[in-house]
Amino acid sequence: TVLSSLRYHTVPPVPTSPLVQARITIGNGGDSDTPIVVTLDNDVTVGNTLAVWAFWGGPDSHLSSISDNLGNTYTLVRRETPAGGATDAHVMWYADITTGGASTITIMLSRAYAYRSMLVHEVAGRHATAPVDASSFNFQQTPTTAADNITSGADTTTVDGCYIFGV
Repeated sequence: TVLSSLRYHTVPPVPTSPLVQARITIGNGGDSDTPIVVTLDNDVTVGNTLAVWAFWGGPDSHLSSISDNLGNTYTLVRRETPAGGATDAHVMWYADITTGGASTITIMLSRAYAYRSMLVHEVAGRHATAPVDASSFNFQQTPTTAADNITSGADTTTVDGCYIFGV
C-alpha cells in the first residue's frame, strides 16, 4: 500500500469543490512502447491545474516522458522509489492548463512492467504563483489494520484553502 499526497494552493474563496474531474487507469503488462494513458471525460479549462500521480513496478529511471495532446507543460513535484529493496516508482507532476480542450495524458516508460497506474485530477482555483504548497511521500509495504496506521507523512500548509491530492 502506498500513500502519497500533494497539496495545491487555491485562491479563497472557492464556492464549490476545486475538483473539476478525476480519472484513473490501472494496467497490467504490455510492450515497452505501450504508454500509460488517461483520457479525461470532459474538456479541460484554461487556468485550471492538472495533478498527476503515476506508479509502475520498476525504478523511476525508466520514465521517458509525460505529455498531453494539448501541449501543456508538466512540472515534476516528486520522484520516489521506496527504500528497503522495493523497486516501485511513484511520481507526481502538475500542469497549469494553458491550452484547453479534450485532453489525453500520456506517460512513456522505457520498458514494460507487470503493473502500472495513473491518476489525474483537474483542479480549479489554483494559486497563480505557487500552485504547490507542500508534498510528502510515505511507502508502507505491509501496513496493519490498526486505526490511523496509514499515513502520507506530515506537511504543514502555509495558506488556507489548500486542495489535497492524496493517493
